[in-house]
Amino acid sequence: MLFTKGSFILLQPYNLNKTLDRYYEGLSSKVFRTFHSSRLFEEKLNLLTKEKMSIPEKILAYNRANREVAILCNHKKPFTKEFDTSLESL
Repeated sequence: MLFTKGSFILLQPYNLNKTLDRYYEGLSSKVFRTFHSSRLFEEKLNLLTKEKMSIPEKILAYNRANREVAILCNHKKPFTKEFDTSLESL
């Protein structure tokens, strides 16, 4: 079932997954999102790494690429129960 909001068509998740599966068996919105995130991460990591980097530099590049992709894909990390305590100790 399609719903409209302004000029946008809103799909129900079940219907979206059913439509995606028609194009490629097993494809769902979750699989597509994971694929998209993985491709973005690979691209960012390739841009940030050089052949003769040290291990700490590679770790930093990995974390930067991961952070950039999380922002691009609107990933949000929930606060832990210990967040307030750790913030106070800082």
